[in-house]
Amino acid sequence: TPNVAPLPRSETSSSVFPLLGMGLAFFAGITLTLIWMAWTNRKNK
Repeated sequence: TPNVAPLPRSETSSSVFPLLGMGLAFFAGITLTLIWMAWTNRKNK
């Protein structure tokens, strides 16, 4: 993107939000996996 150099503040915000989204998605995936594992273990017992 050519607008990165003159706009450092918007660059940092636009680079921080995707990282936040990926972190939240990663955390949600781990949480859902743990819940699914616990549910299947309880269902099998």
